[in-house]
Amino acid sequence: KVKTKPLDPAILDASLRDVLAIAPTCQPTLPSYSKIDFWFPRQNQSALGKLREAIDRRLADGDVRDFFRICLAVTVRRCSFADPDVPPPVRLAPDRYPAGSPRHARAEAHRAKVLSLDPLGIFRHVAERNIARMERLWARWQQTPAPVPAHVIGSDARHIGLGIIGEGGRLADEGPHVPDGYFGAVITSPPYGSAQKYVRNTKLEMIWLGLVAESDIAHLDYSSIGTEKSRH
Repeated sequence: KVKTKPLDPAILDASLRDVLAIAPTCQPTLPSYSKIDFWFPRQNQSALGKLREAIDRRLADGDVRDFFRICLAVTVRRCSFADPDVPPPVRLAPDRYPAGSPRHARAEAHRAKVLSLDPLGIFRHVAERNIARMERLWARWQQTPAPVPAHVIGSDARHIGLGIIGEGGRLADEGPHVPDGYFGAVITSPPYGSAQKYVRNTKLEMIWLGLVAESDIAHLDYSSIGTEKSRH
């Protein structure tokens, strides 16, 4: 939704300035997550919580909020102890490796880096890069006669309905099912459902954005297409 929704870059620039100005004074909104201290140092928790509060409570437009939620999701992973080179969250722990080994040194360096990060600075960098991408989409949108907007119309590939995905990726209206012959072609993009552990890969981001509760992760994983979980 965020990638295909044209937004005025000038509005995004102004919103980014507002978020960065307000966030330091916000009371942080932290997720209810039993392993939050395992994955995030306390100072990063506070900064991420302040960013979430600033985005969720201070931006009036839902599409603009979603844009900056994506920026926050990228910031979350970068501010965690998770190995940046492995899609599923795996904490880099120096004690797992022999002292003096390359892996031990790498884990120590990553831990030290995470402890010294500036989450607001990372968020600003991520947001500025995404605004630059949006500038290109916005320019093309403005130059196209009678452009047709893209819509994400459903949340279940097995039962596609003509609904609309609203703010926060939630299905606002399931809508009627798509009749036979409605689509002339269906284009898919790898990786496929069984090639990536999507729920596990994105659980830290989903929890921080308030899209899923910790207690719901197992069910979400179980219900996804391509899951390795047994249904029997």
